[in-house]
Amino acid sequence: MRNYRVLLHGYNLWLELEGKVKHVGFYVTRFVVAASALEAERRALAAVESEPHLCAAQNRPGDPPFIDVSETALVARTDVPAVAPGYALYLVEESEVA
Repeated sequence: MRNYRVLLHGYNLWLELEGKVKHVGFYVTRFVVAASALEAERRALAAVESEPHLCAAQNRPGDPPFIDVSETALVARTDVPAVAPGYALYLVEESEVA
């Protein structure tokens, strides 16, 4: 088993922020132990999908959030942080929505 760093990009997520529901996207990195890069990606996706941030999504039926793997890399055990990194959220401007 090896250590992997997986960068994930989430989008089309509706969250309550500052008392209002806003359209956001995010980037988040997760470190996982896996036998292959594909398994690492699956584990990272499963971990993020079960986190409270996504469970609090206020998307309408038929308009789900999405998460893509942006990058996967092998890392040394010494490069794995003790605490999981946080989310980098960004607001989606209404003019960007098709």
